[in-house]
Amino acid sequence: MMLLLALVTTAFGADVDAYGEVRGIVQAGSDFDVDADGTTVGQGAHLDTRARVGLAISGEKWRFNAETDVFNGLLVGDKWDISGEYDERRRYEAGAVTLDGIRPRKLSVGYRADSYDLEVGLQTSHWGLGLIANDGDHQPLFGREDFGDRVFRVKLSTRPLGEDKPVYLVAAMDLVYADDIARLAVGEVAVQGVLGLLYTKGPDGPERGVYVVGRKQWEDMEGRQTVVGVLDAYVSQPVDLSDDLTLRMAAEAAGVFGNTDRALSYDGLDGLQVRSAAAVARLSIEHSKVEGHLRLGWASADGNPDDSTTSAFTADRDFDVGMVLFDEVQGNIAAATSAFLEDPLYQALPPDGIELVTTEGAFQGATYVQPAVIVKPIDQLDVRLGAVMAWNNAPIAQPFYTFRAGGTPTNHLKQATSGRYLGTELDWALFFRPTDEESLKDWAVQPRLEIQGGHALMSDDMGGGVVHLIQAGVRLGW
Repeated sequence: MMLLLALVTTAFGADVDAYGEVRGIVQAGSDFDVDADGTTVGQGAHLDTRARVGLAISGEKWRFNAETDVFNGLLVGDKWDISGEYDERRRYEAGAVTLDGIRPRKLSVGYRADSYDLEVGLQTSHWGLGLIANDGDHQPLFGREDFGDRVFRVKLSTRPLGEDKPVYLVAAMDLVYADDIARLAVGEVAVQGVLGLLYTKGPDGPERGVYVVGRKQWEDMEGRQTVVGVLDAYVSQPVDLSDDLTLRMAAEAAGVFGNTDRALSYDGLDGLQVRSAAAVARLSIEHSKVEGHLRLGWASADGNPDDSTTSAFTADRDFDVGMVLFDEVQGNIAAATSAFLEDPLYQALPPDGIELVTTEGAFQGATYVQPAVIVKPIDQLDVRLGAVMAWNNAPIAQPFYTFRAGGTPTNHLKQATSGRYLGTELDWALFFRPTDEESLKDWAVQPRLEIQGGHALMSDDMGGGVVHLIQAGVRLGW
């Protein structure tokens, strides 16, 4: 069908771009305890696959976009030992060749006139540095991208100051298909209105923007609801220091406010107020042969889970902060905590909002510093070295054990905690390609090889020890 559509549109003079990428990642890492009962992650070496295929057709004023992921997930190898099915990467099953391995991303039509641009259909959503809206299509500094926010959207864009001014006003209405806190397929229905104002001279130029979202979400047929507003500001500024040296500065800050009865507390039996915020910044100095990066971030935490306010900020899962400390360690502990909370051995019914405990490894409620350097000794190779130091912004506490300890902060190993330091992560990566990046774009098939490693030195309050993760990936793009 796609080929027939491409042939027909070509006959009418439209531009057709069929694109895609096949990705395979072999991953193996340390096995470590995720609870005090001796449960471990239990996942040894395994192969994770994904094929992303897309078609973009454009005429003089109209366009059509279609994109989907297939064969997405674990293909062969070891599965993890954590019970429950809250993991959206589905590491508990070899599901790459099942229907669950299909993830539609785009199916939209657009029309561009002199004064406006209209697009309707399934679209991905991204804003700024990807702190709250992330399309899962941006190469992280270390690690991998696996998700992507997708919405059924009616979007109207215009240039309020005229066609000669790079200022864009965007208004949209969304029915959320899948993002960090809602999945339409499991009955979580979220609608939102979006308003954005952006000054931009392209992705390599200066950008300034404000992004406002009003969202209402229903969790189930029992009427649990979340009503929140989001205010986000983003700025990016490049400075050319010389012909071959560029300084880039970027920052994003977001606040979330509203109310929810998706989860309750002792002092909030009728619902909770939502008050959370985060801010991140990135500074880089770029040369043709070497780049230096410094990334900083802060997200509010909830130091009192029993009051009537929830203040824990959780970033989008594809917003990258290293590849082990949050993605693997924190993410796996959170998944094991969800399994505890739904275990009938401990309570007859799981608490409302249990699905929120699983973070999928997202950066949450912490402060981090991430320096990194990228060296390009030859056109075919990037060598990356980096570190992450992170601190919790509230006492380190696993909810289940902390509750059983009478509120005394207690970690996932049932040990009382006294500090907030999470640990230090050391990362490295080798990115190979057969030629330089610009020349590779002219190849019919563009192969890339990535070998990465992360090593998290956990603090005593996180149980101590070192958690390793090694992954080798092949990407074939076209």
